[in-house]
Order: sequence, then C-alpha cells, then structure tokens
Amino acid sequence: MEMEVVKASLLCKIEEEPSNEETSNCLVRRIVICRSAIREFWLRRQAYIKAGILILLAGFYVVYFGYAMYYSFGDEPSIRLLWITCVAFVAMVIKATNHIVSERFSLTSEPRSVALMRRHISIINW
Repeated sequence: MEMEVVKASLLCKIEEEPSNEETSNCLVRRIVICRSAIREFWLRRQAYIKAGILILLAGFYVVYFGYAMYYSFGDEPSIRLLWITCVAFVAMVIKATNHIVSERFSLTSEPRSVALMRRHISIINW
C-alpha cells in the first residue's frame, strides 16, 4: 500500500499538452520528495556517517604520518610533526578519559540524602 502511495506521488499526471505551470509543479513536488528522503536518510544515519568520515580522516592521517616518518626522519619538520601528533594524541586521550572519569565522579559527588542533612542541621542548631 505504501509503495503505491510513493509511486503515485512520484508520477505526475501530465495531459497531452501540459502547461508550464503543471510542469513546474511536478518538478517542485519531485524536488521536495527527494529532499525529504535525503533528510530522513541523514537523520537516521547521522552518527554512522560522521563516525565513518572521522575514521577515514584518521586513516588518511596515519598513512601520511607513516610516510612522512619513513621518507625523512630526523630533520626539523619531521620532529615537529611527531611532536604535534603526540600532543594531539595525548589531548584526545585526556578528553576521552575525562569524559569517562567525570561520569564516575559525578555519581560519587551527588548530594547526601535529606534525612542525613536534617540530622546534621538539627545537631548544629542545638
């Protein structure tokens, strides 16, 4: 049933001599349908697409870095590239570790129960 609706929406009824307005409306409808389908595809698979692009870029950088170190290691530019890569890697590890550790610390630093707080307040007020 849904397939028939999609087919019906994609097909435009054009008479023997279509006017310019009917042709433009058909084109606009097809563009809107394509845009909606692309948007729905992006919203459903956005995380996978972004992860794939990041993995691809990281792979390209590893290949570039490896070739740069193989081609000429020891001169000043290669040492700079090595240092920048190490600093970026350490920063990414710290960011990932901070995200994991902050979640665990937030669980231990939650406020104490209300009954315990009332007990301490009554002792202090005495």
